Amino acid sequence: MSTVSVNVRYEPFTLPGNDMEAGLLVSLVLFLLQPSQHTEVVIIHDYTLPGVKELAESSSERWAATTILTATPAPDLSQLLVALTSFHTNDLRYMVLLCSANTTRTVFDMVSRHNLESRRVRWLVVANELNVADTLPHWLREGSMVGLAARVTSDLYNIYSSYVNQKNQVR
Repeated sequence: MSTVSVNVRYEPFTLPGNDMEAGLLVSLVLFLLQPSQHTEVVIIHDYTLPGVKELAESSSERWAATTILTATPAPDLSQLLVALTSFHTNDLRYMVLLCSANTTRTVFDMVSRHNLESRRVRWLVVANELNVADTLPHWLREGSMVGLAARVTSDLYNIYSSYVNQKNQVR
């Protein structure tokens, strides 16, 4: 995966009670996702990141075509499988994965097992664990387009981007 350096000044999303960590997650996802009216957003989470509840509330206010899926206590991915295989008229689907490294691996294993890679599905993975940047490329297959925001400190994320080509090489 290649690292992308982004230096942007913006006001973090303000939440009641001044929860800065939760506000940072909401701001990060809203900044990285710029869906149009022809885009569907599916948020998959397991409550491991602060701000998931607030992000779910703010995203459904901003984007009409938003689906929220919870992957707890154990990753039951049947809803995700239905979401990925169901007919949709939108040009593009953003799958926002706000999960632990183990749940992330389980999701990509399921996607690979069911051959659900598609150029019409873009993944945004937000992770607390920095090692996800090293292991995520091993879980991807041809056709996967993934952005990764890996947490470095309480207020800093490294942003990565990748695409897997026809020779199954991560680029």
